[in-house]
Amino acid sequence: MKRIQHIAAIGGVALLAAGLVLATAATGSESIPRITVTAGLVLLALWPVLAIWRAGVKTLATAAPMVLGSLLVLAIVVIVNVGASRHTLRWDITATKRFTLSEQTRQVLHALPGSVEAIAFTQSDDRHTIDLLKEYAAASRGFSFRVVDPDRQPEQAQAHQIRDYGTVVISMAGRTERVSAPSEETLTSALMRLKDDRRITVHVLTGHGGRSTVDEEKTGLSSLVEALLHENYDVEERIILRDGVPSTDDLLLVPGPMVPLLAAELDSLNLFLAAGGRALLLLEPEGPSLEEVTLPRGITARKDVIVDASGVGRVFGMSEVVPLVAHYSDDHPITRSFTAASFFPLARSLDVTGSQEDSASVTCIAETGTASWAETGSLTSGTVAWDPHEREGPLCVGAAASWPCDRPEGEVSSEGRLVVFGDVDFLTNAFLTVSGNRDLGMNALSWLAERGELIAIRPRSGTGAYLTLSADAARSIFLLVVVVLPGAVLVAGIAQRWRRR
Repeated sequence: MKRIQHIAAIGGVALLAAGLVLATAATGSESIPRITVTAGLVLLALWPVLAIWRAGVKTLATAAPMVLGSLLVLAIVVIVNVGASRHTLRWDITATKRFTLSEQTRQVLHALPGSVEAIAFTQSDDRHTIDLLKEYAAASRGFSFRVVDPDRQPEQAQAHQIRDYGTVVISMAGRTERVSAPSEETLTSALMRLKDDRRITVHVLTGHGGRSTVDEEKTGLSSLVEALLHENYDVEERIILRDGVPSTDDLLLVPGPMVPLLAAELDSLNLFLAAGGRALLLLEPEGPSLEEVTLPRGITARKDVIVDASGVGRVFGMSEVVPLVAHYSDDHPITRSFTAASFFPLARSLDVTGSQEDSASVTCIAETGTASWAETGSLTSGTVAWDPHEREGPLCVGAAASWPCDRPEGEVSSEGRLVVFGDVDFLTNAFLTVSGNRDLGMNALSWLAERGELIAIRPRSGTGAYLTLSADAARSIFLLVVVVLPGAVLVAGIAQRWRRR
């Protein structure tokens, strides 16, 4: 009996340890660790029962409470174990929430039409990839993964034509996507491509002095193009006089033109929108207002520059001509759940005047605070001040309009859509990643493209946290750790030794 008791105790501890190791290892399966842990708990529960029996407690009246108590403890442990495996409770205390999936990723996982399997061709010490896939599997029961070591299972690596460690192959409904540099952004982008193979092209209007999509300088839009490619868009430049307007299934982006459009181009643009086209206009204070296009849809771009005197922007290193926008419309899909602040350098204000189109709907989706005003004077003097004739905030800086239209059956949309911002700089390379700028611009494009599941807060790249110490602070820490604490231990030891003598 004593030997059986020892076997139960040792076996229970061994199985419990093995189950915990398997639970933290990259097996991609939860059943094996769960069974192993449960078996270990059962053996451990037998140990007190056998100890009671071995002690000579053999009468039912004496042994029953002890046995029932042991079984009750076992039942509680099993229930807690099963509940913890099905309902995880976690806290992400990092400043950037780097261990929490973004809202957009959760929406994409929730909208998956079928089961998805990911195969990570990597080694077990690749914690970044494995932990990330565990996050996806925990967020959706339709997502599963397994890890294949290319060195130990070369036949599987060869079957999937794997050339690099860390490659993840994602499969759904017979279609596959490969991710060579796994991150939340690249994995979610692959899921979006699997879910929706419809390719939408963003046609960027050129030939009018607007911002360039290939310019990698601060004023360029190359980072925006990269963000569009990650979300399954194609990007092409277009000259209306040469190429005409795009298909109404695609989008038109007008990135801050500085030269007025010709009458023929304005007519083509109006026909495009009337037929159900969708466009994003980014208008600069010194550029044309394109009122021939915006006014019929209930939006007017004012000839001014927004000044923000609240001083909030200075906290982020911005001047007063870079207004902070933190007030968004709760009635529009673009900004319904949007809470991040955004910055608009040298922006012009917009008026939502009411649409001239039948049954059209127009909404101001973003506006500045009450401490802003619309400056109509010159900014070259270096100082600006509010005049009584200038409009006070809040001022609209972004507006969206939609209207019904007749389109052939089977087309993507039955309405035209237009989004206007009084600024282009907030989507340039210098400001795209500042606060909520990227999410606001991409949400507007997602609404235009009728990709509702992409209207969310997107994944953010991890940033390092640094602690900068002054010379005095570094010296104080050195003295505390190297001199004071060891010295205190040494003095305490000497004092104790002296006392004993």
